[in-house]
Amino acid sequence: MNPQKLKTVFFFLLLFAITMQSQNYQLSHFSLNDGLPQSQVNDVIQDDFGYLWVATDGGGTARFDGNKFVVFDEEDGLISNYVNSINFIADRLFVSTKKGLSIKDGEELFSYKSPEINKLIAVGTQVFLATNDGLRYFESLEISLKLLDSVLDNSQINDLFYDEQSLWLASEIGLFEIKNIDSNSPVTKKWNDFNIVTLVADKKNNLYFATKINGVFEFDKTAGEEKKIAAVKNINSLYVDSITNQLIVSTNKVGILTINLKTGHVKTAHISELHKLNIYKTVLDSESNQWIASSNGLYKLSKSSFKQYLKSQTITAIHPKRDSVFIATADGSLFYLDSLGTNKIPDFYQNIYALNSNLDGQIFAGTDDGILVLDSLKVADTIRYVKDVQKIILKDSVFWIASTTQGVGKFRYDFESKKITDTIRFKTSDGLYDLSINDMQLDNENRLWYISNKGFLGFIKEDVVHHLGRKLANNATIGSIVTHNNTIFLGTHGEGIWWSKLSEKPRFKLLRGKKRLPNKNVYQLGFDSQDNLWVGLQNGVAQIELSENNTIVDLHYFDKYDGFAGGETMQNVIAQDNSSNSYFGTIQGLIKYEPAGKSKVDFKPIVYFEYVEMSYQKLDSVGKKEYNFSPTENHLSFSFKTVDVNHPNEIEYRWRLNTEEWSDWSENSFVVFPSLISGNYHFEAQSKTANQIVSDPIEFLFFIDTALFNKGWFRLVLGVGILLLLFFIGWIYFRNIKIKNNIKQEKLKLENKLLDLEQKALRLQMNPHFIFNVLNGIKALGATDIKKMNTAIQQFASLMRSTLHNSRQENISLKEEVESLKYYLELEQLMGAKEFKFDINIDEKLDAEEVLLAPMILQPFVENAIEHGISKVERGGEVSIKFELISDQLYCEIRDNGVGYQQALAQEKISGHQSVAIEVTKERIKMISENNNFKIEEIRNDENHIAGTIVSFNLPLMTDY
Repeated sequence: MNPQKLKTVFFFLLLFAITMQSQNYQLSHFSLNDGLPQSQVNDVIQDDFGYLWVATDGGGTARFDGNKFVVFDEEDGLISNYVNSINFIADRLFVSTKKGLSIKDGEELFSYKSPEINKLIAVGTQVFLATNDGLRYFESLEISLKLLDSVLDNSQINDLFYDEQSLWLASEIGLFEIKNIDSNSPVTKKWNDFNIVTLVADKKNNLYFATKINGVFEFDKTAGEEKKIAAVKNINSLYVDSITNQLIVSTNKVGILTINLKTGHVKTAHISELHKLNIYKTVLDSESNQWIASSNGLYKLSKSSFKQYLKSQTITAIHPKRDSVFIATADGSLFYLDSLGTNKIPDFYQNIYALNSNLDGQIFAGTDDGILVLDSLKVADTIRYVKDVQKIILKDSVFWIASTTQGVGKFRYDFESKKITDTIRFKTSDGLYDLSINDMQLDNENRLWYISNKGFLGFIKEDVVHHLGRKLANNATIGSIVTHNNTIFLGTHGEGIWWSKLSEKPRFKLLRGKKRLPNKNVYQLGFDSQDNLWVGLQNGVAQIELSENNTIVDLHYFDKYDGFAGGETMQNVIAQDNSSNSYFGTIQGLIKYEPAGKSKVDFKPIVYFEYVEMSYQKLDSVGKKEYNFSPTENHLSFSFKTVDVNHPNEIEYRWRLNTEEWSDWSENSFVVFPSLISGNYHFEAQSKTANQIVSDPIEFLFFIDTALFNKGWFRLVLGVGILLLLFFIGWIYFRNIKIKNNIKQEKLKLENKLLDLEQKALRLQMNPHFIFNVLNGIKALGATDIKKMNTAIQQFASLMRSTLHNSRQENISLKEEVESLKYYLELEQLMGAKEFKFDINIDEKLDAEEVLLAPMILQPFVENAIEHGISKVERGGEVSIKFELISDQLYCEIRDNGVGYQQALAQEKISGHQSVAIEVTKERIKMISENNNFKIEEIRNDENHIAGTIVSFNLPLMTDY
């Protein structure tokens, strides 16, 4: 079924329900106090954006977004403030007034004088006007008289209808048919002499018209005959519901009627507020609300599942009991609600904050002084065991009492003897660290969960308090608690709803889903018989459908626009009776919700640009596909809007520019971009209603041109000009310095060659003392140990061969460097005077065959560690070499247990020896690593004595792939 059919069905069902005296509707009234410019409303219509437009008798026309009226009158260019009807044709508002026609096209208003216009209709490119002085038409910015008949041309035309073949006129002298309306000689035919005030047609083009005094008729166009179907008088407008075969009639002093087109039976909609009014027009909006134009302002009739009782009373406690509901109010009164309405219990003035009852019929009312026991609606006893009672839970004859000053109490009570037994008071000494209890709830394992004013959560099991402390993020204040299906829910002030599976160590999560609450201040929590979670908020309630995993599947928000007229809900004043009706205590009375299926019609919102400004000047239109702006036109601002007449203050917006992330949802619908650079841009905006329905995005494409000095061709021309200018100067300059540069280059080449030779020579350097020792040692071994001598010769040969090979390379592999160091260290072990141990460790992350480093980079430091470090100590010498991968750098370390760097340096100064190889190698490291990360540190033992030296440095990680 298409949306229009759905609207029609709902319209009829709504009227039918009202006719049957049902209370399942809400009537809202908008008057002068709400900004309506005049009390008499002659017409009402809704545009494509959702705005309602009203025609008033003396106040001009006004646009209504559900929150405020924006008036357009004679001061704005309207030809008259007395408006009879309004209509939209090709996105332009046509206003029919007593003095002529006004057309609102965007921000502009054009007016054309003519006799008083009652109605108008578009036929092709022409707009026909029903005036008090014949039929007129508007074309090419002019209003002209359509000459038809000498009598008709001077008569009052009340209404028009076009059936694709003929134009039908309802006039004061009868019904007329005009054929060939576009020709210069149209054919006019008169059918009767009635004074016809309005006419309509059904989908089969069957005509119905209403006369001033003769009643309502059906007109057979084929036979040319009318048939009276109802003797209703004082009719202003008709509406045909072809699906249900009903005619909806707006009248003077009778209200809204329905006429059965088959039987002619007339029914009156029993809305007492409308009976004495003149009803001029009814219209259905996009959310299936009926808007009524009347002599006493604008009315909105909508389906509602809410009823309000004790209006203007603040409700402090409620409790359903059998077929009634007990209600306590802030002024100390106690009421009960039954099928006959609300009844005040006489001679009762006590501030009550909690209510409950037992199976014997006694009512228990929590007050500041204790608990009142009511029997037959009279106080029969007072239990003074606990004061400042906040909540009463009664299960299996056991009373649990929450107090705002004395913690939690537990006892049994016998009404016959008026005695309490088995009393337990849970106090601070029992682990209840906050005695101000906000709410409590028994779970299915008979554990009593409680929340305190300080945000503490805990439970009492087998009379033992289990304090859990603050369990929520940001130490949120918990105001409400409810358990359902082995799950616990917490309502907070400012942080939304949290939930956890019931356990003695709960882990809470924020309740989330595709939809979210309109605000995070939660005052009430409760479940209905359909497992829906009801949430009491600042200005209404929300009904939440949860999944098995406790995520929000669907959410409906209800406020005053939906019939929830109570405003702010009270803390933990929520209940449900045996008939699945829910009750909410508010600051403006008791609100009852009667489930009747889905009570809300979700509509998809439409967001549109109110205006776009360029450098504080509004653009003429926002309908192009793309806009081109100059480089200086780079200050843009966007204002966008969504109209929801049900929840005008609950709309949220978000936006994005190009491919950026969407902004957060907020009420802000205005964005400014002060200094945009050149380029292509794509701006988008979306809106979201109170029920979390998201609109399709709207977009605005624009391009900001590049400034002249930033354009490529301009820069190219400018660059070529500058180059030509500088070429001559440069040519002379470079010619003069060319010789000097050649000389410097030759000098640098020579210096580089000398430096390279010096470095190669240094790579070939080996301590002569070491070589002599090796040769002498080999000589000595010749007389004592031939095998050892052969090993030494072989090691020495390998070392020399490795040194010669490596000195010719710019870089060698880490494996080759390690092998060279091993040859050297093993020879030192064989021939040196000092015995020592060594080890070489390579990080498993390093591939020794692939990692490259400069040759002979570690050998000078290893030699120094042996000669000036471990050779000077009595203990056994140790040399450790390590290669590691640290932060994509090759970390090298030489560690010994010698005399320490400072003492070795002092001995060098005494001996006059200075290691050139050490200094050159340090410079090499600095050049290779491009920073000075070379370190020499002394090692100290637990007694703070020097225990050796560490030489370390980082090299850029180079690999052979």
